[in-house]
Amino acid sequence: MNMGTSRWWIVAIFGAWFVVSGFVLSAAKHSSHVELSFIIGGALILLGALWIAMAPTAGVWRDAIVALLGIWMAISPWVLGFAAHHKDDLLITLVIGVLVLVGAGLSFVLPKDQNAPGRQHSPA
Repeated sequence: MNMGTSRWWIVAIFGAWFVVSGFVLSAAKHSSHVELSFIIGGALILLGALWIAMAPTAGVWRDAIVALLGIWMAISPWVLGFAAHHKDDLLITLVIGVLVLVGAGLSFVLPKDQNAPGRQHSPA
């Protein structure tokens, strides 16, 4: 398992956390919109990260979608209106959303592994 694949397993854990948080965070317990956002957003992050970890050479568009989901989760406390009343939930959601964004965003700044299966080698 290389660094890139390990990163996606960690992002998958963050996605799983968002699914669970839909049931345990106080903001989600008080609003079905927050609950659904956490569960659906988390499930999409989880599935996307697992898909990328299992088939890393299929394209960076998946990385971009996971990064956008990370942005959504990071800004959701303000969009869904629970930032002012659930400070602990705000902090947790913001930090983990940013970590998802960073994990996915690294795909755009780290050098590509030219030895990965399915990668075309450029002439030397």
